[in-house]
Amino acid sequence: MSEITKILDAQKKGILAFGIKRSIKLLKSGDVTAVFLAANCPVEAERQVRAAAQLVSTAVTRLEQRNEELGTVCKKPFSVTVLSILKKKEE
Repeated sequence: MSEITKILDAQKKGILAFGIKRSIKLLKSGDVTAVFLAANCPVEAERQVRAAAQLVSTAVTRLEQRNEELGTVCKKPFSVTVLSILKKKEE
């Protein structure tokens, strides 16, 4: 299963979170199973996300798609730099 397929599947299930700050917060609380970074994710943002993910042993994957493409793939009217797949649906 490709990364984009995993992302779209998570979005259908309602377990996809968007954004750098939100992803880091969710990582710190242990609610994330995987993190995806856009190809043009800023170096400092990537460093922060990877540091938070390492603390909870969560995989971080850099995608080939740029943030504008990820926004389009996820049918969002904005660019998406960081995506997180949650362990369960947020309430």
